[in-house]
This record gives sequence, C-alpha cells and structure tokens, in this order.
Amino acid sequence: MIRHVKQNMLKHKLLFLCLPFHYVSILRRHLLATKTVLDVGCGDGSLMDYLNDDRIFKVTGVDLFVPYIEKAKTRKCYQKVLRGDIRKLRFVDQFDAVLCSQVIEHLSLREGQNMLSKMEKLARKRVIIATPNGFLEQHEYDQNPHQVHHSGWNVADFEKRGYRVFGQGAKVLFGEKGLVHEQIVQRISLLRYFLWVVSWILGPYIYFHPEQAAYLIAIKDKKGVI
Repeated sequence: MIRHVKQNMLKHKLLFLCLPFHYVSILRRHLLATKTVLDVGCGDGSLMDYLNDDRIFKVTGVDLFVPYIEKAKTRKCYQKVLRGDIRKLRFVDQFDAVLCSQVIEHLSLREGQNMLSKMEKLARKRVIIATPNGFLEQHEYDQNPHQVHHSGWNVADFEKRGYRVFGQGAKVLFGEKGLVHEQIVQRISLLRYFLWVVSWILGPYIYFHPEQAAYLIAIKDKKGVI
C-alpha cells in the first residue's frame, strides 16, 4: 500500500512537471490547499481516481445515477459515496473544498445558479467548478437521462459571482468544432500528435485567457481562509 502511494505521488510530480496545464493537473493543483473534498456529481469516480490516487484527500462523492454510484463505490479514492440530487445538497458539515467537474452544464441556468449558492455555503475554503466554455450539445448516453446538457456557461457568469476563471484546452483545437474532431485528423495519427504538441505549447496562454479555452475552471476562495 505504501509503495503504491509513493509510486502515485511520483506520477503526479511527473505529470505536474511535464503537463502542468493538463485538466487533471490544474484541478489537483487547486485542491492541494485542502483536505476534505465534496465531489458533486461524481459520476463513476473515474476523475477522482486520478485526482486522489495517492489518497491525500478525504473525499465524499454524491451522484444520482445508481450504476455510476455502484462503480464509484468500488474505487478506493472515496471515503464514502452517497446517492442524492445535486440540486438539493444538504450536509451538516462543511468541506474544505467542493468540486463540481463537468456537471453544472447538465442543469438549467437557474438550477445551476442555485447549486452554486449551496456549494459556496458548503465550502470551508474553496469552490472549484469545471465546465465547457459556452453551450456544448450533449444527448443521453449510458442510459442516463441526466447526461443531457441544458445550459452553457461563460467567463462572465462566474466572474460576477467573485470567481477567478482559468482556461484549459484551446477551443480552436478541442471545442465542439475544434480541429481534433476533423476527419482528416482522426485518420492521420501524425496530425493528432502535432495538434497535441500545439496544445502543450498553448497551455499557459489558454490558462490565463479562458475566453479562448474549450473548458473553464472557476475558483472561488473564502476570504481570509486561503
């Protein structure tokens, strides 16, 4: 167990060093100042398995779709996984951080704003939201009706609530009409590798210019805490 944890810590260090603007690297970097985490809309737990594979966070996951919950419960990255409607979050205790990755776009704008207010109350130190930049059409899959996208969010939506907003992945590359989705790119592996190199080069610029990103990562800290 100790050997496994040490190996994963080394893996994270290498990931941060080589790919500091990778989606997982960015989220984990903003979680490091925290200990207890609420993973809102945790799904099957695959993302948290990467974020917490060295078990440095004490994580509670919550989701509504039973097959995802059962899968998440098999992962060792969670202390517990609960079934619940994320629109009706109710917890007695606060968490250092509340993470909501690729979830808020599944709600209407009004429901999303209400959920943000609830998460801000539950967070002792920090709220972390990740979502596509603008509306990204998505239909039901995995026989899960909750997978449908109902809203799109932009930088201003978060900034007016006091969030700092960062970008991940160039929209021209990874957006709905991004170059990586072109058929010729899908057929020619060399082109795909070239675009990944371009993405790596653009990473720092996109991070600080989120309006040009495929994905937004919005951070809100509690005043005087972090």
